[in-house]
Amino acid sequence: MFQLLLAFSIVWYTLNPYVVFGRYCLVV
Repeated sequence: MFQLLLAFSIVWYTLNPYVVFGRYCLVV
């Protein structure tokens, strides 16, 4: 369970900047 949470956290923090940047581009 902890490994799954850890993996999810790594994926989230890896993709999050791209998601925020994508939303910023859509807004602009």
